[in-house]
Amino acid sequence: MRPKKGADLSGARRDGPDAVACTAGAGRLPLHGTPAPDFLADSGVERFLVRATAIADVLQDKAVDRLGGGITWQAAPGHDMKCAPSVGPHIYDGVLGIALFLAAHDHACRNGDHRDLVLRAIGPLRRTLRELVYDKERAQRLRMQVGGFVGLGGFVYAFVRVGEWLRERVLIEEAHDLTLLFTRERIEADNRLDVVDGCAGALLALLALDAAAPQANADGVTPLELACTCAHHLMERRRSHEGRPQAWAAPGKPPLGGFAHGASGIGYALLQLFARTGDEALRVAAREGAAFERSLFDPTTNNWLDLRTGRPLEQSAWCHGAPGIALARLGAPAIYECGLKELQGLLQITRSIPETPLDHLCCGNLGRVDILLCAGQTLGDRTFVDDALAQADRAVCRAEQAGEFAVIRPGEAVGLRPGFFHGLSGVGYALLRLASQGTLPCTLRLE
Repeated sequence: MRPKKGADLSGARRDGPDAVACTAGAGRLPLHGTPAPDFLADSGVERFLVRATAIADVLQDKAVDRLGGGITWQAAPGHDMKCAPSVGPHIYDGVLGIALFLAAHDHACRNGDHRDLVLRAIGPLRRTLRELVYDKERAQRLRMQVGGFVGLGGFVYAFVRVGEWLRERVLIEEAHDLTLLFTRERIEADNRLDVVDGCAGALLALLALDAAAPQANADGVTPLELACTCAHHLMERRRSHEGRPQAWAAPGKPPLGGFAHGASGIGYALLQLFARTGDEALRVAAREGAAFERSLFDPTTNNWLDLRTGRPLEQSAWCHGAPGIALARLGAPAIYECGLKELQGLLQITRSIPETPLDHLCCGNLGRVDILLCAGQTLGDRTFVDDALAQADRAVCRAEQAGEFAVIRPGEAVGLRPGFFHGLSGVGYALLRLASQGTLPCTLRLE
């Protein structure tokens, strides 16, 4: 049964001073969680599919011809821009994120309504990348990030998933060809390290490719071997800050917690590789990263210290704070020293966070919806799914009343925000995940 509009089904406790307390011998779960129960079959989720389809229709209607061929979208201009700029190529807020959503929509609906749109949108990028693959000298001269949501890793991940959903095997083959651009020099030059921009995201994307096409590339290197090279780079870049356990930091900055740019996301990536290789050093590093994160926790405020400012975090979402940390722990709760008890504390905090004025994936309500859905599936706990359904239902109600989902901050330029993490595509994908009974992968962690 679908939650009633406006109903508070969170069941969240507010007594969280020891929410992330560590207890030896905590509960154990399989590395990848328990099989997902069929929680959503009786939940009346058709409304979410209707809204996701409406978003897909908007994106189709707003697509514009791209100079030199293909199509693109124009995002609302920033304060210092006189006209709307075309979106970039990346998953985070660009063409590939929009393509992921539209391809997933066709896959979930079992139709090909947006197939041509997706292929036209990614066509110019495919041509550019093919030219770089076959022109090694030019490719070597270019500076390219390797990240999972911004960079080469994102290209690989998006091509794999879009190829699977549209049944375009050639896209997976092109993703495999892109591994030729993951040179040792390019990986070792990465100083961002994180899931969004750095080697941790590349590692996860390469594992997705390994599952689809594990063979060696033209240089004789497999996706798994490249993932191990990324992990080696991450292992060498661990540092202790102010006597805390070792973690990861960009040059000139302190290490961070959280999923997008910090220890949770990097540790999650290392543990996914540990599951594939059994390399104990990866597990040790991930657990030490989690210990660093615990050193930042303030039980009186249920919040984490931001070492950049010396103050508690100002946001709690996928990117920074309890929701993203919980998402990482859900990937392998038995591996962390605190196990299930710590995870339950993180989820308590996540459930108690007030809804925000924004609905997008990165810092907004739909990101938390997706994480709560993951929690329900992994732990076999219907209450988390009910939370996700209720929050999503309230977001849909607000969007129906306002005429649009809230993806623009007050004071920002009004207009189309088509991107994945800060725009409509990500909102649509989160709604699709609910409507498809959670069978689509969690892109928040590059599954």
